[in-house]
Amino acid sequence: MTIELIGCRLWTPKSGHFIHPASAFDEEKLATVREGAAVHLTIGTAPPAKLRQFYWGLITRLVQGGVWTHRDAAHLDLMVKAGRVEKMVIKHTADGDLSVRFEPTSTAGWCGPEWRAYLDDALPIITREFIPKVRWPSVRQDVERYVGIRLAEALQEAA
Repeated sequence: MTIELIGCRLWTPKSGHFIHPASAFDEEKLATVREGAAVHLTIGTAPPAKLRQFYWGLITRLVQGGVWTHRDAAHLDLMVKAGRVEKMVIKHTADGDLSVRFEPTSTAGWCGPEWRAYLDDALPIITREFIPKVRWPSVRQDVERYVGIRLAEALQEAA
């Protein structure tokens, strides 16, 4: 039997480590397992929502500022420049030229460390190649106001 639920790892001096269901729904699912039964756990961390929100807010503001024409184009460009490419497809065109298309790595399964590493690579690319004449602190503050999340808070969540 497989049961998927969301929980938080907690620790108390009296009982040590334990998993606490994140919601009543998760608690109901966990209650289907006999108390004291040995269970197999696969543990992953939730994606860092604040860091993702800051990133997409930054991308949106850069698109609004005319740096890119669309969010998807911006994301693809940054993923390629930051080396997050799953596949490169090269095709010969009818007139003898080459067509190159990149497929970025999916961010769907990324947890905090992956998002943090990506932003550590992508932010210098943005400031160096796309907005070299704009001071990063002013861009960061604009995005923080736009999404309602401070970058420092988002980075802390991803740690």
